[in-house]
Amino acid sequence: MKSEQAMSASYDEEYDDELAWLEEVGNPYRSMVAAAVTEPVVAAAFCYPADHLAHPMSRPVRRLIRRMRGQARWDDRLPALGRRHSVVALTEHSLLVFEYRIGTGPDALGPCLGRWARDAISLEAWRTELVQSSNGQTDRMDLLQLTATTPDGTLALDLPAADQPGIKEFEQALAGSA
Repeated sequence: MKSEQAMSASYDEEYDDELAWLEEVGNPYRSMVAAAVTEPVVAAAFCYPADHLAHPMSRPVRRLIRRMRGQARWDDRLPALGRRHSVVALTEHSLLVFEYRIGTGPDALGPCLGRWARDAISLEAWRTELVQSSNGQTDRMDLLQLTATTPDGTLALDLPAADQPGIKEFEQALAGSA
């Protein structure tokens, strides 16, 4: 049990370091994506596959059931456990999804996992609140839910909206293109 506690404390410290770094640099996702692509970046933000936050433990089972029913979504391929997560970016001409490795600082942006031309997809976004209750305690999280219908299938993402850099940029870009 001591090793699990030590590992948890180490992860918590790394997470706190990551949050401090994010506060210091503003929206690092936009600058990281801008360094990786050749077109101007309109918006970029940290994201999770849809429903990951609401059902983190059952997500692998849900993915398997969708695959078996022939209803797999593109976002079922995205990482969302441990230190591997995703960053979604909107440029003037594309929607992109990158791997993002927590705890690696400015070199956190990994490979591009998906890229679609904006004129080949439809995008919808809306704000919602995720409410979770356990042990008599209720937690609320403001989310921007983004759904894209792509030639490769549906891409559904949850972007934590409270105090995350890039959310307002997404909302403005999507409102301007509607």
